[in-house]
Amino acid sequence: MKKQHYLLLILSALFLPITACGQGARLTTNVTVLNEDGAPIEGANVHIGYPSHQPSNIRGEHKKGHTDENGYFTFTGTASWKASVSVRQDGFYETLLSPEIHESDSRGNARLKSNVEVEVVLRKIRNPVPMYAGRIKLPFPESIGRFGFDLLERDWVHPHGEGNHVDLWISVDFTYESSDNYELALLWEFEGESNGIQPFQPFEHSRFKSAYEAPLEGYSNSIEWIRSRLPNKSATRRVGEPRVLIRNDTEDDSDVLMAKSGYFIRFRSILNEDGEVEGGYYGKIYGAGSFFVGLDEDSSGEMFTGVIYVNPREGGRNIEFDLDKNLLEGLPRDLQPRFP
Repeated sequence: MKKQHYLLLILSALFLPITACGQGARLTTNVTVLNEDGAPIEGANVHIGYPSHQPSNIRGEHKKGHTDENGYFTFTGTASWKASVSVRQDGFYETLLSPEIHESDSRGNARLKSNVEVEVVLRKIRNPVPMYAGRIKLPFPESIGRFGFDLLERDWVHPHGEGNHVDLWISVDFTYESSDNYELALLWEFEGESNGIQPFQPFEHSRFKSAYEAPLEGYSNSIEWIRSRLPNKSATRRVGEPRVLIRNDTEDDSDVLMAKSGYFIRFRSILNEDGEVEGGYYGKIYGAGSFFVGLDEDSSGEMFTGVIYVNPREGGRNIEFDLDKNLLEGLPRDLQPRFP
């Protein structure tokens, strides 16, 4: 069997918890829970945990309870390497985070804090709607080229696939001399001057990561991700900030999305005589995903996107997704959305 070689570009990143050794010490975590207007939420369900590395005490110490009239909840226990805080309340999206519990002493050594203050802002469940939601995993038609893509059919446009409308052009290109001398690039160009993509910073700890509505302005017609290494120079990064995956997905075992990138998209819109956008489809993407190309002729490579959400109502800007009403049925587990 011929051995294949691949050049891999990973665009999204995970950040694993920083671990620290030690016997543990007493730590107090004070949690204040607020709504998006800054008012305290009374009666919110809070779970604070201090996981343990010790085999005899795998779960460590933890406490569950409810916030008081000031939205306040506290727990003191023995911690060593990590703390976790989860907050739930009817009518709001769950929030989960791992606050930093270490600080540097005068010699620059890490030591455990005695108190940690955590402010949690719960995001309200407003109006979740059915959407087309899922990741896209497809081989490139060829290892190098420019190919039309249909975002509603989620496939390449004829003759490479079943799509019949070019929503964006996807170009893949690379030059390769050696592992220390290469450039690999993926370019998305949206069809139509009023269409495009714009990045946003996800709400990192909430299960609901985006704004409730896609914006009307600020879309760029194209975006490019580049990974390159030049002789005698370290790896360089340009637009899109490609990073290396620590794991093979953009979600961790706690079911909280860790992707650090998000994007709004708009396609199939037009401009009227006054230059205003009419119709079109709006959506969002959680995570940039990844792609690879083959270095030999037996492989054209593959595109693996972040989770792409599209509101099916033309002109509908609501991108708060109802997880129970995915319009894409039968998706394999690795392509399914896990977050609204």
